[in-house]
Amino acid sequence: MSEERFDRIERRLDRLESGQNELRADVTGLKTDVAGLTADVKVLKNDVADLKVDVRRLDGRIDDVDRHMHVLHEDVIAHIAAIPEYTGPTKAEMEHGFAELREMIDRRMVPLEATVRQHSLDIERLKQTRG
Repeated sequence: MSEERFDRIERRLDRLESGQNELRADVTGLKTDVAGLTADVKVLKNDVADLKVDVRRLDGRIDDVDRHMHVLHEDVIAHIAAIPEYTGPTKAEMEHGFAELREMIDRRMVPLEATVRQHSLDIERLKQTRG
């Protein structure tokens, strides 16, 4: 074989060796990444398990709140049912009563106010005649 051919074979072997070293480095990186992902998956599994426990606990609390709300609802309904029906005067009746009261007060106050005005005028005139 010729020297040139050996050089080509040697260069090829060098490239193969270099490629093989790159592949080993890549495989090592991939193994590291897989190990990291495996650890992350374990952490996520623990987190999911914790979340499931929390969800079960919240479900229990929601059930408790639901029961309490039903009890309170029943209690409010019972209290409302126990309130006696209003039998007092209607709004229209009260307005009519106030109108009558206002009229009665006006009948008494108008003459009094007129008398007070007249007395005030009389007093003022007396003061002027004396002073």
